Formats: sequence, C-alpha cells, structure tokens
Amino acid sequence: MSDDRLMQLRQDEALRDAAKALVKADYHHVRAALDEASVTERASLRAKSTARDMAQEAADLARDNKGVVAAIAGAAALWFAREPLLDLVLGERGDEDFDEDDDDQEW
Repeated sequence: MSDDRLMQLRQDEALRDAAKALVKADYHHVRAALDEASVTERASLRAKSTARDMAQEAADLARDNKGVVAAIAGAAALWFAREPLLDLVLGERGDEDFDEDDDDQEW
C-alpha cells in the first residue's frame, strides 16, 4: 500500500472514531434525559406548561377586551336568572294546563 493511501486510511479511521464517539455521547445524553423523568411526567409537565400559556393568553385577551367580557358575563347572568326575571316581569306564570302531578307522565 502506498504511503498516501495509508495516510488516507488513518485519517478515515480517525474520522470514523470521532463520529462514533459523538453518536455514543448523544446516546448517553438522551438516555440520561429519559431516565430523569418518565414519559408521563414529561407529558404532564408539557400539558401544565401549555395550560399555563393558554390561561395567560386568555387573561391578556380579556384584559384587552373588558367590554366584551362584561357583555358576555351579563348575558350569562341574565340567562341563568331568566326564570325569576320572567316571573318578576310577567307576574307568576299561571299555566292552567300544567299540573304538578303530571310530572311522571311520559310524552
């Protein structure tokens, strides 16, 4: 074998060994990271982080749109209080056709 080819072979072997060392180091880093936290723990941390980011974004959006938030809250309050409000405005709604004993009757 010529000296040039022998030198090229040694350089190629050195590059191969360096690449192999990098792959092994990466493998050990990944292994260490996986051993530190289980998959469920990592998923849980990611879900918490995402939820925290979404809550912060919602708070920022609500802070920037106070009028819209107030209108929605008012509409929701009116919706949940609709029965007493209707009774107050229209008086007691006397449904003559309604009999409380007919609650069990199937339609």
